[in-house]
Amino acid sequence: MESTQFIRDLKEKEKTDILYRACCDILRALTILHGSAWQSDLIPTLEEIWGLQDLTLDDVDNLRRKLDDALKMLNERGIVSSEKRVKASLSSSRSREEMFHYTRSFFALIQEFGSDRYVMKYRKEIMGYR
Repeated sequence: MESTQFIRDLKEKEKTDILYRACCDILRALTILHGSAWQSDLIPTLEEIWGLQDLTLDDVDNLRRKLDDALKMLNERGIVSSEKRVKASLSSSRSREEMFHYTRSFFALIQEFGSDRYVMKYRKEIMGYR
């Protein structure tokens, strides 16, 4: 199945299934982060997106528990690639390994999530874009 069609299918099902919602939120975060993110950047971005969605603490906890499954599904479908990479640190002379996530089709993300209300709200409220 083509990337764009699979993403559209996820979006259709996100209101009824928490796994699909977690997938869509990951894709929203990757859209905001221009197609790639270290794990340490992805999680705070997801938490800010969830804050904009006015979710309950239980909803957020359930989404957190589904992140690994969602990333696995997105990797299996070829939408996202996740791999351990060495990340340098400006505050330390040592590097460390961390998961790096990137989309294989940033164009499909922009097409499907570029005008998404939560992506737009994030850009306006968190990043200060007008």
